[in-house]
Amino acid sequence: MMQVAVIAVGGAVGSVLRYFLQKSVQADFPYGTLTVNIIGCFLIGCLWAASLKGMNEQLRLFLMTGF
Repeated sequence: MMQVAVIAVGGAVGSVLRYFLQKSVQADFPYGTLTVNIIGCFLIGCLWAASLKGMNEQLRLFLMTGF
């Protein structure tokens, strides 16, 4: 159950970041979401490599699945 909570909190934080970034750009195209997704893909790749060396499972779920 803790895993679900960690993923939910990560997802909530990610959603709020996308919302505020989109509001700051004020464009018709969702540049905020696009930017966060591109940066997120890069960071997930880096985190995946780090997780192979040993990372707390809850931290990994928060950052990679939820956020």
